[in-house]
Amino acid sequence: MSGGAGPDEAAQRLRLVSLGRRLADRGLITAAEGNLSVRLGGRRFLVTPAGRAKGELEPSDLLVVDEAGVCAQGQPTSEWPLHRAVYALRSDVSAICHAHPPYAT
Repeated sequence: MSGGAGPDEAAQRLRLVSLGRRLADRGLITAAEGNLSVRLGGRRFLVTPAGRAKGELEPSDLLVVDEAGVCAQGQPTSEWPLHRAVYALRSDVSAICHAHPPYAT
């Protein structure tokens, strides 16, 4: 895995954090529920960490996971295998938002 975030990765980190905040602000995701990811180049993706409120994330909190499930640091969401499977099967999918909106329960 790459050591530093390139310009595309840095922009994707900002977008994912912004999405987490918007979802939380609108009540569409609560506390540490749900998870978010975005595809990066080189068969890697950014994913939210386990047990963290999506509305409080910072870009540096997001974790890079590769296709083998290797994460250099931190504990990714327990649902990272689901994200990996979707990215492996669907080249047209560039991001995943798995929310638990209270309106749906």
